[in-house]
Amino acid sequence: MEMEYRRAFVFPQQDPAWVKKWAIAGALSLVPIVGQILTAGYGVSIARRVINGASDSLPEWSDFGDYARQGLSTLVIGLVYFLPLIVVSLCLAVPIAVVSAVSIRDSGGEQVLGLLGGCLGLFAVVYSLLAGMALMAALGRYAAGGELGAALNVGEVLRLVRAKPGLYLMVLLVGGLGQFVLSLLGVIACAVGAAWGGAYAQLAQAHLIGQAQRYQREAGAAQ
Repeated sequence: MEMEYRRAFVFPQQDPAWVKKWAIAGALSLVPIVGQILTAGYGVSIARRVINGASDSLPEWSDFGDYARQGLSTLVIGLVYFLPLIVVSLCLAVPIAVVSAVSIRDSGGEQVLGLLGGCLGLFAVVYSLLAGMALMAALGRYAAGGELGAALNVGEVLRLVRAKPGLYLMVLLVGGLGQFVLSLLGVIACAVGAAWGGAYAQLAQAHLIGQAQRYQREAGAAQ
């Protein structure tokens, strides 16, 4: 099996009712928190279909309870993998605030403040990239079996990433780029169109996550 990045962005249109399903996803994404949870759970269902080799048709918007459960699970998974960044940011926030308060007229304090801010920024960029790759693998494992424990098995997730770092980097970057471009096009087309552009990109990234998990599973079976 080969990764098909283009297919991830065109597959929704294979469903005769794709406009309606996409419209629902976009409308829900406008609803704070609850909408994001539901669309995240919907993405898990898309990834699962890809992993199982199902057709390219989009799931029906019917089982909102299941989508909510799956979406909450993805929220937990994301928090776990980005928890170190959150903790480090909070720990450095206090000294940065203190130095900032006392260094208004102190050039030495300004240098310390700049150093702390630079270190935090560099750590945030590097960690976000690595954690994002791990998150792609973790979400794939969750979609495959529906078990939260599989996604939170950090050792196994990191093993998958180390085996194919380029794969998960591409899934992360292509999905992120698609999110940016489609959201921008949505804004250009309509003031609130970013919601629908972002929703379409979310469908594509879910397909990519499913492809990556299936790719790893078939590669492991072939060894």
